[in-house]
Amino acid sequence: MKPCFTTSVAPSLRFSARVLSTAHAPRRWTSKKNVRMFPKAMAPANGAISTTSRRYEGVSWSAVEALCNDIFQKAKNQNFDVILAVSRGGLVPAVLLCEAFELRNILSATVIFYADNGEQFFGMTEPRFLAFPSADALEGRRVLVVDDVWDSGRTAQAVRSRVLRAKPKDVKVAVLHYKPDRNIFPGEEPDFFSAITTNWVVYPWERPSPKTPQVGLDSADSSVKQGSADTTSTSVA
Repeated sequence: MKPCFTTSVAPSLRFSARVLSTAHAPRRWTSKKNVRMFPKAMAPANGAISTTSRRYEGVSWSAVEALCNDIFQKAKNQNFDVILAVSRGGLVPAVLLCEAFELRNILSATVIFYADNGEQFFGMTEPRFLAFPSADALEGRRVLVVDDVWDSGRTAQAVRSRVLRAKPKDVKVAVLHYKPDRNIFPGEEPDFFSAITTNWVVYPWERPSPKTPQVGLDSADSSVKQGSADTTSTSVA
């Protein structure tokens, strides 16, 4: 098992020795300079936070890499057989974690709940599955469910419950960001998470969408700062 990533997903996703050798506290990733207030885009759906009060937090590619590495370090002794990526937010983290765990078996579950602008999709109150692996692919396996964020927890809990119906040997949930203040499941939380936040997180793979608030894209954030692991890179390879 590798101690760190050697992924070749994209040139901008490669780890540097400096990033991998730096210990990161969970709250380090909430950078004030990358948190902005955006005006209202549309009326929020039931249960959604008004966009007039939502705070957005931009995350760079290098931060994503370090967050994934943190999850790997916490979960590397779990002996997972398969990683189940929650599409779309969990796809990139799942690929990075597959590289770290040296796993070839990666599956995906397509779930809709939130739109690109952060509103609940057409006012949905529960996640909806568009695609899910067969029970045979999960039965008797140690499954790691990977998503980008645990907000209310509805998506992660829905996926976990459906995996359990397939009778796996074990199932764990890993997310990059956890929002305990938004969690609606008392006594439940992700098994592995790298950072705690109260903001709406904008990941680098979301930026091509015209509906995504462009956080951290000003001139001060447009270049990688040498010698710093907490950098903001706005280029997408």
